[in-house]
Amino acid sequence: MKKYLYNLIYVVANILFTVASFTYTNWILGPDLIGKAQFILTFAQYFCLIAALGIPIYGVVEVAKAAGNKERLSKLFSELVVINLIATLVMLVIYLLIISIFTTFHDDYSLYLIAGGLVFIGFTTIEWLYVGLEQFRFLAVRTLVIRSVYMVALVALVRSEADLLIYLILYSLSIFATNIWYLFNLPGKVRFWFRNLDLKKHIPALMLLFSTTLTISFYTIVDVLLVGFLAGKTEVGLYTAAIKLNKLVIPVIGSLATVLIPGISRSIADRNDGALKKLIDNSFAFICLLGIPVSAGMLVFAPEIMHVFTGPKFAEAIPAMQITAFLAFFIGLGNLFGLQLLIPGGFRKQYMIATLIGVVISLSLNFLLIGRYGHTGAAIAMMATEITVSAVCWYFVRKRYPINFNWMLVLQTIGICLLFVPVAWLLRSWDTIPLVRLIFAVAMCAGLYFAIQIFVLREKHILEIIQRKWR
Repeated sequence: MKKYLYNLIYVVANILFTVASFTYTNWILGPDLIGKAQFILTFAQYFCLIAALGIPIYGVVEVAKAAGNKERLSKLFSELVVINLIATLVMLVIYLLIISIFTTFHDDYSLYLIAGGLVFIGFTTIEWLYVGLEQFRFLAVRTLVIRSVYMVALVALVRSEADLLIYLILYSLSIFATNIWYLFNLPGKVRFWFRNLDLKKHIPALMLLFSTTLTISFYTIVDVLLVGFLAGKTEVGLYTAAIKLNKLVIPVIGSLATVLIPGISRSIADRNDGALKKLIDNSFAFICLLGIPVSAGMLVFAPEIMHVFTGPKFAEAIPAMQITAFLAFFIGLGNLFGLQLLIPGGFRKQYMIATLIGVVISLSLNFLLIGRYGHTGAAIAMMATEITVSAVCWYFVRKRYPINFNWMLVLQTIGICLLFVPVAWLLRSWDTIPLVRLIFAVAMCAGLYFAIQIFVLREKHILEIIQRKWR
C-alpha cells in the first residue's frame, strides 16, 4: 500500500504540474503557437520512442525479475542502456538529416534543433529501472522538485507569444534535469559496465515490443503529426488541448497498473492464480470506479473545463473534448488487458495483433476525416481506435486467462454518473463564471457519486480502502 501511495503522489504531482503548465502556456501562447510547439515536440519525441525500442515496458518486467540479484540486475541494466544508446545515436543522426534536408522544417530550424536535444538524451531515460525496483518514493520526490523549479521558471520567463523559444528550452531542460537525477541516484542500486554483455538475447523480445510500441504510436503520437501535415498547426493546438485535458487523468489510473505489473509478473511466473485474480480484480475496479466518473465529468462539463484551462481562444475544441471524454476509461481497460495481462503472461504477439488492428483503424479514419473535419475528425479516429484495441485485447485475455470481470460494476457506475447531467443543468442556470461552476460541479458530482457508491450500493472496494485507513 505504501508503494502505491508514493506512486500516486508521483502521478498526482505530475498531473498537477502538467495542468498548471498546460493552462499557463495555453493562455499565454494561444492555439497557433501551442500548435507549433506541440508539433515540434511530438516530432522529436517520436524519434525518442523509436530509439527506446520497447525498453520502458520490457525493462520494468525484467528488472522486477532480477531485483533480488544485484549482479544479474547490473548486467541487465548495462545491456539495456547500451542497446538504447546505440539506437539513440542512430535516430539522432536520422533526425538531424531530416530537419536539415527537408525544407518543411527550415522555417523553424532552431526550434527543431532544441527539440533534438530530447533525442540526444533519450538513452538516459531510465525510469523503467526505478519502477521495476518499485522506488516510487524517489520518483515522487524527484518529480516534486524538478517540476516545481520548471513551473517557477516558466512563469518568470514565458510572458508573451514572443517567448516560444524560451518555452521549448525550459521544457527540454526539465527533461535533461530529470534524467541527470536518475543517473546520480544509481550508485548502490546497480553498476554499469561494457564487459561480457549479451545484447543479442534481448533483441527478439525487444523487437516484438518495439513493433507493438511503434504500432501504438500511430494512434497516440502520429495523429498529432497527421493533424499538422493535413490541417495545419492551429488545428494541432486545438486537438492537443482537447486530447491532453482528457488524458490528464490517465496516469492516475495507470499508477495502479505501474505498481501491480511487478506483482502480476511474479504471480504469473509462480502460477499463483489466486493472487493474480485478486490483483486484476482490484485493478479493474479501480479503472471503473475512477475512470468512468472522471470521463463522465469531462463529457458533461467540457465547456467549463475548456474555458478554465485553455481560455476562450480554444472554444472550438469543445466538441473534440466531448468526443474523446471516455479516453481515460478505455485506455485504462486497454492497459489492464494488454500491459498487465498479455505482456507479463508472454502473449506479446496477441498484444501486437490488437495494436496492428488499431493502426489500420487509426490511419484509415485519420486520412478520411482530418481533411474534412480537422481536429474533430482526429478525435473521432482516436476514440474509435482506443475502443477497438481494448476490445481486441479483451478477446485475447478471455481466451488465455480464467478471469471473470465484473461488468455489472461498469453499468452501475455509468448509472450513477447520469446524475451529473441534472447537476450541470442546475449549475448553468446560475449566473456565474465558468471557474465557479466548475468548482461546484466537482464538489457536487464527487459528493453525490461517492455517497451513492458507499452508502447505497456499499461498493466493496471503496469500503475496503476506508476500513484500511481507519484501522
